[in-house]
Amino acid sequence: MAPTIEHLKSLAKIDLDLPAPQTGTIDKSGKFGRVKVEITTLPTQFGDQIVAKIAYIQQSPLALDRLIPDRDIFDPIERLIHSNRGLILFVGERASGKSTTLYASLAEIQRTDLSIYAIDRQLKYTVPGINQITLPTDADDHTLTHTIQTCLRQQPDVLAIGSIEVRSRITYESA
Repeated sequence: MAPTIEHLKSLAKIDLDLPAPQTGTIDKSGKFGRVKVEITTLPTQFGDQIVAKIAYIQQSPLALDRLIPDRDIFDPIERLIHSNRGLILFVGERASGKSTTLYASLAEIQRTDLSIYAIDRQLKYTVPGINQITLPTDADDHTLTHTIQTCLRQQPDVLAIGSIEVRSRITYESA
């Protein structure tokens, strides 16, 4: 095994002798915040294939005006997030900045007189004053639905749902 691969597996607490797909994480704190690296290994005929997904985790999200510096784009978004009612969906490809935009928006509207809840599968940002609920990674649709219903009973002013996964069921009937 190459020394670099062995070192990464060791840091991520991955079994060096197990010839099976494995996942581990490296979590380091430093002067500028926390860095989390998810290491995934997959044994192939040429040796371990390793992918490292790096996430810079800040204590609080970016300011929305720094995230969207173009005023022509920022102004309509700011009006939307400060409106008293409605539904806003942040959509895009994986790792396109949806969660960053969501939490920057929540930080923008956060006030002591607002009750804000955020439900997500992974705590990516910590926003002071916002009630953040982290779902287990194996949570099913029922758990998400129950969590949303429970939050709604608390009568929040704002409810943010970090990710909505669309699962389709296809059923076939014979004629």
